[in-house]
Amino acid sequence: MSSDPPNDDSNKDEPQRSWSKLVGQKMPAPSFMVHVSALASQTLVHLGAVPHPSSGRSEISLELAGYTIGTLEVLEQKTQGNLESSEQVYLQQVLEELRQRFAAASKRDN
Repeated sequence: MSSDPPNDDSNKDEPQRSWSKLVGQKMPAPSFMVHVSALASQTLVHLGAVPHPSSGRSEISLELAGYTIGTLEVLEQKTQGNLESSEQVYLQQVLEELRQRFAAASKRDN
């Protein structure tokens, strides 16, 4: 006998409702797009396009930027066919922009 919840959407929004209760409305509810945005923001920090939140300085780490882009590529591969069209388009656009910025930063670094 399985203890898994029924396979319906009745609990689909429960994590978001619980999150909202914990943090109030000051932060966006967790979602795929928020996660992609967070990883993209980290990549921009590693590319020196955005100052590091702790130091306030722009620092370039192509190794960390490449790793974070790789993480987004894994998400793209593993979620293929399971995303809403808006999520898929957003992820593709983010990856395209980050790859271009990475290539430009790589050229400057050489």
